[in-house]
Amino acid sequence: MAPRRGGSSGGGRISVDNKCDDVGAFQDGHEIAVLVIYIFFMIYVFVVFFQWLKARKANDAAHSILRWYGFGLAIMFLNLGAILGLIFLILFRCTVMNYMEYLHGSIAVVIFRSLAEWLILFTIMSPMLNRLQVHVGRTSKLALYLSWASLSIIGILLVVYLIIRSYVASDWDNHVNGYWYISVAYQFLFFLCVIFITTNFAIIMSRMASRNMQLGSLKFWLPFLLVNLFIYSFISVFDAFYYTVADHDVTQTASVVFVALYSIFQCLILTSLLKSATSPALTTTASGATYGAVKQNQAPQMQQWENTSYQPQVPRQTQQTSWHGLGRQFAPA
Repeated sequence: MAPRRGGSSGGGRISVDNKCDDVGAFQDGHEIAVLVIYIFFMIYVFVVFFQWLKARKANDAAHSILRWYGFGLAIMFLNLGAILGLIFLILFRCTVMNYMEYLHGSIAVVIFRSLAEWLILFTIMSPMLNRLQVHVGRTSKLALYLSWASLSIIGILLVVYLIIRSYVASDWDNHVNGYWYISVAYQFLFFLCVIFITTNFAIIMSRMASRNMQLGSLKFWLPFLLVNLFIYSFISVFDAFYYTVADHDVTQTASVVFVALYSIFQCLILTSLLKSATSPALTTTASGATYGAVKQNQAPQMQQWENTSYQPQVPRQTQQTSWHGLGRQFAPA
C-alpha cells in the first residue's frame, strides 16, 4: 500500500534515526496515519490474544471453538504480520531498505495476514458452525461437507496465489500473466462463503428463538460478527476488482483508507468472534442446565440406577440420549 520510493540500502555507521531525519521520513500525514494504524492494530491484537488465553481456560465453548490451531494461530500470524509490516515500513521510509528489499519483505507480511484470514474463516465455518448446529440438535452433514469443500478450494487458491506472488516479487524478470485473477477468485469465493455462513447462522438463530433457548449476548455478538465479516469481504472484493481487474491507480489517500478499513474490521471480527464463542448461551442446554453440569451429574445418576432393583426405563433412555447427543460432540479438543 505504501507509495513506491527508491533509496539506498547502505547503512554504514549512520543510525536509522539519523537517516529518518535526513530524508524527512514520517512528516507526511499519510505516512503518520499508516504508522499509527500499524501500532494500534498490533496493540489491539495483543489484547485479544490474552483475552483468548483467559477465555479458553474459563469457558468450555471457547475451548472447543477457538482452538489453538485455528483462532490461536490466526492471532499469532496477525501479530507477526503487523510487527514485520511496521519494521519494514520504518526501514523503507528511512531509506535503510530500498524498494526491492521492501517488496521482498512485504511478501512475508502478505503471507502471514492471508493465512490468518483463512484461519479465521476456518474457525467460523468449522468448529463454530458445528457447535451451533449440535447446540440446537440439528446437525447438517451437507452444511459441514460444503464448509470443508469451500475451505479446501479457497485454501488451494490462496496457496497457489502466494507461491506465484512470491516468485514474481523475487525478481522483476519473473512474469506470470494473469496471476492476479487468482486473488480475485479467492476474494469472490471468500465472499460467497460469508453468505453461506450468514444463511446457516440465521437458520440456527431462528431455531434457537423458536425453541425459547437462551440467547443472551449471542443475540448481539453473532449478528455483529456476520455484519463485520460481510463488510470486510465486500471491501476485499471491491479492492480486488477495482484495482486489479479495472487497473485503477492507488492514490496515497486510498491506500491509507484501505489499510484503516482492513485493520478496523479485522479487529471487530476478532472481538465479535471471541465474544460469540464465550457467550453463556453456548454453554447452556435448552432446559437451562450447563453442559458441564450435565456431564458431572450423569455419572452418579447412572450409578444410582444400577444399584437399584427397579430401574425406570423412560428416564434412563432420556438421560442416555442427552449424554450421547452432547458429551461426544463437546469434548474439549
